[in-house]
Amino acid sequence: MANQFSKIFLIGVLICAILNACSGRSNLDNLRTAMDQGGQQLSTVFSKSDAVYVIADLANGTVGDKVSAKWYAQDVRGIEPDFLLDQTDIVVEQSGSYSLHFDFVFPASGWLEGKYMVEVYLNDALIDVVFFQIQ
Repeated sequence: MANQFSKIFLIGVLICAILNACSGRSNLDNLRTAMDQGGQQLSTVFSKSDAVYVIADLANGTVGDKVSAKWYAQDVRGIEPDFLLDQTDIVVEQSGSYSLHFDFVFPASGWLEGKYMVEVYLNDALIDVVFFQIQ
């Protein structure tokens, strides 16, 4: 009887392990900058009046996952190096795999020339950093 219970328990553990492995974990990759939210016009160099979008591909997203973007002025005249300009969070409302985008509204006077960077996090873990330049 104990031997049969051990076999059933072991089978249950194996099934749980297989289901966990197949379900996959949330993942974020293919981080890029673009002039449009669909990512059709990829660029790392923008003008003072361009909208800048940061796009990432979410795989196996789970409701409640948090994707964050931190926008920094890295090397911009008149702003201290690596100054945090803004932080935006997206809370995943639909499970699955799809692209997410962030955009930063530039000031009415336009972007200041220089180098910028955006850090992207998934559930508070840094995933990647992208760099762009305003000319």
